[in-house]
Amino acid sequence: MKIVYRSIKSSISAVQACIDKYIRLNEEIQELSQGQVYEVIAIERRDDGGLWYFVHATSGRMFPSAYPAEIFDISDGCLRDDWIFDVVIVDGIAVFRSAGFPEWVTDPNFFSKLIDQDEECKKLYTLWLSALGLELR
Repeated sequence: MKIVYRSIKSSISAVQACIDKYIRLNEEIQELSQGQVYEVIAIERRDDGGLWYFVHATSGRMFPSAYPAEIFDISDGCLRDDWIFDVVIVDGIAVFRSAGFPEWVTDPNFFSKLIDQDEECKKLYTLWLSALGLELR
């Protein structure tokens, strides 16, 4: 799945309350370039129901950053065949929780371990970036 960063300014009123719950954004996001196409690493639904995309856009980091879906336009909505999905049952209804490569989705601590520089997670993440045609920046 590929997304294009449009601009935080064009989305600010619609998503400010959602975004403020997690991060403070009052101007453009420095690590994203307007009009640039980004490959989505994983998708997560937060407690408030908002979708967040994990994108590897920052140089020098061994992990992706999460951004609210509302600041992007989808340029290619095809999901990878090797992704899996996680759903939870809420009041008898299946609700989407996350999607991405299997290790990300099945291990609820994968992202935290990646941030903590866990060697196995770093190795798996590097392999997945390679499979997406990306490399660590």
